[in-house]
Amino acid sequence: MIPYDEHYSRVKLDTPGPDGKAYRTRKGEGNRLYIPPCIDPQDLMDPTKILHLTEGEKKCLKATQEGLLCVALPGVWSFRRKVHGKSLAIPDLDRIEWRARVVVIVYDSDLTEKPSVAWAEHELVKELRYRGAKVFVVRLPTGEKGEKCGLDDYLVAFGAEQFKTLQMFSPEEADPKPVAIIERLSDVQTEPVEWLWRNRLARGKLCLLIGLPGLGKSMVTLDLIARMTKGVNLPDGDPPMPVANAITLSAEDASADTIKPRLEAAGADCNRVVRIRAIRTLDREHEFSLKRDLAPLEALVVGEGAGLIVIDPLSAYLGAVNSWSESDMRALLTPLAEMAERLRVSILGITHLTKSGDREVILRVPNSIAHAAAARQILTLTEHPLDREQRVLGSLKNNNGPKAEPLAFTVKDGALAWDPTPVTGYNVDEVLSAKPGESFQIQRAIDFLKGTFKTVPSGQWIPAKQVEEEAEAIGITRSSLFRARTNLGINTKREGGSKGAYVWSLGTPLQGSSPKTESMKSKESMKSKEPMGRQGVMDSIHSMDSIDSISPPIDETRPSSPVLEVVATEVSVEPDAAPRPDPSYVMDEDPNRPPRHWTTDEVLAWGYSIRLTDGTLLAGPSDNPRVMVVKAIEPPEPDPNDTVDRLASAPDMDF
Repeated sequence: MIPYDEHYSRVKLDTPGPDGKAYRTRKGEGNRLYIPPCIDPQDLMDPTKILHLTEGEKKCLKATQEGLLCVALPGVWSFRRKVHGKSLAIPDLDRIEWRARVVVIVYDSDLTEKPSVAWAEHELVKELRYRGAKVFVVRLPTGEKGEKCGLDDYLVAFGAEQFKTLQMFSPEEADPKPVAIIERLSDVQTEPVEWLWRNRLARGKLCLLIGLPGLGKSMVTLDLIARMTKGVNLPDGDPPMPVANAITLSAEDASADTIKPRLEAAGADCNRVVRIRAIRTLDREHEFSLKRDLAPLEALVVGEGAGLIVIDPLSAYLGAVNSWSESDMRALLTPLAEMAERLRVSILGITHLTKSGDREVILRVPNSIAHAAAARQILTLTEHPLDREQRVLGSLKNNNGPKAEPLAFTVKDGALAWDPTPVTGYNVDEVLSAKPGESFQIQRAIDFLKGTFKTVPSGQWIPAKQVEEEAEAIGITRSSLFRARTNLGINTKREGGSKGAYVWSLGTPLQGSSPKTESMKSKESMKSKEPMGRQGVMDSIHSMDSIDSISPPIDETRPSSPVLEVVATEVSVEPDAAPRPDPSYVMDEDPNRPPRHWTTDEVLAWGYSIRLTDGTLLAGPSDNPRVMVVKAIEPPEPDPNDTVDRLASAPDMDF
C-alpha cells in the first residue's frame, strides 16, 4: 500500500488484474499527485527551488532520499481526471506554486520508443506552462545492455551529483523534428560482394536455410561451422572460408548429446564455437530475443571475432512479436541485417516450410513474407529426386549473384559426405511443390527414359515391351513410366496391325500430337478446383466442354495403348454423399448408343486408376479412391479415313 494522505492510498497487486493493471484505488477517488510526506509544504510554495517531476512513487522517494525536491504522477496521464465527461487538471496541482518556477520532468529512458508517453509529456508541458512554469526535460541514458533506465535506477547507479550534471533541454530541443539521413551515391565507394561460400552465403548478409522438418538443416549449418573453424575447403571444392569463430543459437538441440558430437564428427575446432544459452540482466536470466538482445549479441560478435551466426530456428527467438505482421517483422529483422553488414558477419537463420504445396515455394516461408524479403540468399534442403537417402542443398534466391548449382550429400557416421558434382535436372520449385513421392517417381522415370533413348537415333522405334520390362526391373511403375513418356513427348504406335506390338520413338512428333505441357497445365488447374466426394467428381467431369483439354496427346488414327471398354466407375463416397453406384452397372448397355472406348493414357489423365474386372490393378496408384473398372479388348483395324475425335466427350458418369 502506498499512502498519499490519511484519505487516499494506492494498492499494488501481487499480479496484475484482468485489465493488466497492477495498481488499484478506491472507486471514484480519481487521480492524485504524489507528494512524499517528508517534503516541507513551504518548499512547494517557494518558486525559487527547482522541482523535479517523475512517474511512479518509488522513483520519487529515491529522488527525495538523494536530496532532490521531487513529486510524482502515478501514471503519465494522471495530471488529468474526468469530470462530467470533461478532462480537467487534478486539484493537487494547485498545492504547488508554479509561476516562475523551474520544473524538470524526468521520465524513463524508453520514452522516445513509446509515442503515447511522449504525447502525455507534451500535454503535461502545456499544462505547466499555462500555470507559468519554466519547463525543462532530462533524457536518461539507457542501461549498459540497452535496458530501460528510470530515475531511481540512475540514482542508484550514479548518485544525485552525477544526475545534476545531465543536460536539461527545453522540450522542443529534447526531441527536435525528425530529418532524413541521406547519403549521396556519388560519394559511395563501390565494393564487390564478399562470399563465405560463393553464390550461397554472402559475408555481412542475412541468409535463410529452409526445408521440411527432419532433413538435416541443423547438420548443414554445423558442417559449415566446422569448415570455418578449421579452414577446410567448401563442399563444391571452393577455397575455404576465412578462419573465424562461430556463434550458434539452438532452441531444439542439446549441446552435450547433439551439437558437440556433430561438430566433432565434422572435424570442427570446438574451442572456436560458442552457444548462447541465455541473457543475464543483473541477477536474472531470460531467453535470447532478437527484439531486445541485439546489443549483447553485437558485443559477443566483436569479442569472439565471429564470422558466422547460426539461428536455429529463427522463429524461436522472435520474442513478443506478431510474426504474421510484415511491418513488425521488418522492424525486427532490419536491425539484425544492419548489424550483420556493420560487423561483416554472416547470419544464417533456419526455418521450416509450410505444408501448402499449392503456393509458390518462396511464399511458403512461414508467417510474414518479410522473412523471405529480408534475406539476401535463401538456400533449400530437400530429398534427392532419385535417391531418398541423399539430400540436396539448392538455391531459391540470391540477391547478390546467380543461383548456385544444387549439391547432394549423404549422412555417414554422423557427418555429411558431399558430392562435389552439381545435381543435374534438379528444379527446387518442382521438388517442393510436388506431392510426397510424386516428383520422385516421375522424375526417376523421366531420367530412365532419357537414358534409354540417349543412344537411339532420332525417329527410330524401339519395342515398348522392352522399355516397360527394363523399367519394372528397377521399380518404376507403369503409371510413372507412361506419365514420363508423355512428358517427354515420346511417340507410340502399333506395328503389324491390330495384333502387332507397340513401339516407342523419341523424335519428330506424329501429326496431330503435341507436347504434354498444355494438357498437364490444364489438368493441374482442374485439380485445384475439383470438389471432393462422389458428386464433386461427377460434376467436375460433366462440366467439361471437351475432354481434349485434359487428355494426353494421342495419335488420332491409332490408339497409343491398349483400348479399354468401360464396365463401371467407382469413386470414394463421403459419409453424407449419395449411395455408391452398383458395381455391376455397365456404362454402354444402352443399345441405342454405340460402345465407347478410351485408352489407358486418357483414363489416367482424368485422374483415375484402372482395374480389370477380376480386380487386377492395370494402371495408376493402388490407393487411388477414384477407380475405373474395365475389361481389355482388342481394337479393330483403324479406318485411315476415319477422323472422328474419340475424345470429343467425357465418359457418361450419370448413375
